[in-house]
Amino acid sequence: FATLGSGELIARAIAFVATALLTRRLGASGFGELAFATAITSYLVLVPNAALQDLGSRAVARAVGDAPSIVASVTKVRLGFSVVAITAVSLLAFALPWSPTIKALIALSGLAIVPQALNAAWGYKALERTFPVGLALAAAQLVYLLAVLAFVHRSDDLLRVPVAQAAGELCAAAVLWWIALRAGSS
Repeated sequence: FATLGSGELIARAIAFVATALLTRRLGASGFGELAFATAITSYLVLVPNAALQDLGSRAVARAVGDAPSIVASVTKVRLGFSVVAITAVSLLAFALPWSPTIKALIALSGLAIVPQALNAAWGYKALERTFPVGLALAAAQLVYLLAVLAFVHRSDDLLRVPVAQAAGELCAAAVLWWIALRAGSS
């Protein structure tokens, strides 16, 4: 509880700093557009999950020795669902009568769907290994904050934000897979 809670607390604090920075740099209009795109995409992020995390967690908890193959199998299915979700996000973005900026912003927000499908935090939680999950949460938000600091300076940089978010999510997934691969090779 302490390691996961600490990681979550650190991640939220970093995310707060990034959000405050974005509101200042993007202005009310740009930040509102970003919030709208994030809200639209957040519904479609549920597609790759499709209750697979819950089912996978139960399977891992029941068969700890099979955890690597269960996580790999569930991740493959989640990746397949993420392709469907990204396609849906893109079609929605370009089919509806929004401004070109909003359309691009929504489509780019879909980039975060694949890294979330790759994220194996649920497997670690099922194994009661929460330190890697806390570490990945904090690393994701730190990468996101650093990308915002480096690449988002004014409202014209709005389309860089979803890319920064996806980079952070990809970092979280990579940290967890790297830890798993290192543990598997030792």
